[in-house]
Amino acid sequence: FATLARKYVDALATGAVPDVDDAFASAAKIENERVKDECMDMFRFRINDVQLPLPSTSLDKHFTEARCSALEYMRTNVVQDVASVIEKHALMEMDLFSQQFQRQNEEEKEKHCTNVLLGLASFSNLQAGLQNKCYEVIGGHRKFKRDVDLAREEYEQVLRYYEQREVKYL
Repeated sequence: FATLARKYVDALATGAVPDVDDAFASAAKIENERVKDECMDMFRFRINDVQLPLPSTSLDKHFTEARCSALEYMRTNVVQDVASVIEKHALMEMDLFSQQFQRQNEEEKEKHCTNVLLGLASFSNLQAGLQNKCYEVIGGHRKFKRDVDLAREEYEQVLRYYEQREVKYL
């Protein structure tokens, strides 16, 4: 309202004919920018509340919920956004933020998986066997294959538990 009044007074002071539509459009633009900023703050707050790493499906679900909630706020508070310009800008910002956050999640998942693998006894045994050249004997390939399969099975079991645990708590 203050912007609307200021535009109107400025027009009168300069001797111009006040244009209510122009003044209202300027006020609406300022208000819509404020609403978009609040919407983005809501979105970022909900996303930054997530503890990484997360399984991709859980993260996608969280993004969708945060996006819907923020857009609902924007749609109820935006002023005269006939062509949904403000909403399109907000969606582009959300997509950019989501992509950056997903990259960060992928990096965290890679670190997590590496730590899981390095912490497995079966993987340590496999590494020790390679260093000690235990597999470089006749029939060693069978033992090597068995040790690799054991390490893979143990690794996948730990990650399956991780995936199920994360989905339940979200």
